[in-house]
Amino acid sequence: MFIEVGDIRCCYEKAGEGTPVLLLHGWGGSSGSMRPILNLLKDRFQVINIDLPGFGRTNLPKSFSIEDYASFIKDFLSALGIDRADLVTHSFGGRIAIYLAVNYPEIVHRLILINAAGIKRRPPMYWLKLFLAKTLGKIESLKPRIYDLIGSKDWKEAGILKQTLVRVVNSDLKPLLSKIDKRTLLIWGENDRDVPLSSARIMNRQIPGSELVIIKGAGHFSYLDNLPQFSRYLFEFLEKK
Repeated sequence: MFIEVGDIRCCYEKAGEGTPVLLLHGWGGSSGSMRPILNLLKDRFQVINIDLPGFGRTNLPKSFSIEDYASFIKDFLSALGIDRADLVTHSFGGRIAIYLAVNYPEIVHRLILINAAGIKRRPPMYWLKLFLAKTLGKIESLKPRIYDLIGSKDWKEAGILKQTLVRVVNSDLKPLLSKIDKRTLLIWGENDRDVPLSSARIMNRQIPGSELVIIKGAGHFSYLDNLPQFSRYLFEFLEKK
């Protein structure tokens, strides 16, 4: 189904009754990425599964920042008549959830961050690529080849979302973590190469009272790699009083 939120026509699905749970997918994904979680929760909760602006069937009329995505989610929930929701988020969706929890705390009940992005990382290869870009990029004829060489997989596949991606990944949300006052569960894949376990440990230290559970052998999509174990951790957290 669709709903108009400002100048954005947003596609979403809703299932179940009870406490609202909003699912926020990762970069390059859509509501379909989170449907296994919707199916887990729909018998006990009211689950809202959204195509974020620029993904799936939701349009994006301009470049967005994390602040823009968070503001959109606030307006989206308001349009649905939902005052507060639990947030179950994966990767990029975790960035939005972190910002929401600090800047719009009144609409957030609890946080479940699955392999969440948000910690700005600069591995050694980044600095080498940056040096190449600044040095060889001065040669006009080489620019297209250099950008193709140094660009990440996400950047190369971003299409019209390239500017949005740059704005998003350059947002370091680490300073916000200690300000989160929501019950928070971190679920991580032991072998995540996109957002490594070191990021999870930083979040766990910085978010007051947060819990970290690790799914052994799982990668960035830990909830898909071991759905039964993920389900157990999820329900144990959500059913605590």
